[in-house]
Amino acid sequence: LSEEGWRAGAQVHFGMGPRICPGMALSLAEMKVFLAELSRGYRFSADTNTHFRAFPIPTPQNGLPLFVRRDPLPVPRVQQSGGSDPGTRG
Repeated sequence: LSEEGWRAGAQVHFGMGPRICPGMALSLAEMKVFLAELSRGYRFSADTNTHFRAFPIPTPQNGLPLFVRRDPLPVPRVQQSGGSDPGTRG
């Protein structure tokens, strides 16, 4: 950190203004897809007994416990290829 302090926008990940990163939208979309795929086999639920402070915005008093439960893996369906069912007439 220099004596002048931070330059405006120096800590912004993708930059700002006329030199904004052209790949920002793609990168944000990739992150969303990655998180969706990562969390696909899990169920998330919050503790319902949490007490909130109402001012200035609703905020959990002691944090918000999040419960994560892994879903059983679905049985993959094998698709048969090549030809029709021998028991049917086609």
